[in-house]
Amino acid sequence: MTYTVVVHKSRYGFDVRCPALPGCCSQGATEKEALENIKDAISTYLEMLRKETAGKKTVRVTVPRHSRLNPYTVRSILRAAQISARQFKELL
Repeated sequence: MTYTVVVHKSRYGFDVRCPALPGCCSQGATEKEALENIKDAISTYLEMLRKETAGKKTVRVTVPRHSRLNPYTVRSILRAAQISARQFKELL
């Protein structure tokens, strides 16, 4: 499975997060190390999710895609998510 991750260079190394999995983030001294670490974090996140939902009723819901969003709303969402418009388009 493939996930989009956001990599941020900091003065301590690299921070990386997976927007599709809230709270799933990692770091590393190098970008390569950070990317390896986020793979492990994603695997751990998904395993915990499987254990948490095992034996419980789960339901899939479909949320319609909006063809037109208010530009102000989109800018606010992007600022809150700390991603650029280009990164957002890659997620679609």
